[in-house]
Amino acid sequence: MPELSKKETATDYLSRYLRHSQQNPYRRRLPTLRELKRDYIRFCLMLTGENYQEAARLLKIDPQLLKKYILTKISSS
Repeated sequence: MPELSKKETATDYLSRYLRHSQQNPYRRRLPTLRELKRDYIRFCLMLTGENYQEAARLLKIDPQLLKKYILTKISSS
């Protein structure tokens, strides 16, 4: 993932992420929705310092749902 500052908005991050030629694994194809979702959740967690409550608030989902998703989807990838 490209380096980013905590002041970047999600839109700035996603456009920069997709344009970044050296580190972008999707430079030859568009990412799937599943890949974007996974990467965006990782981004929110990184932005909040791994604070699940705050990341869930940013994502507008229940914190328990976020934890369940991370345990089942992200940790296995």
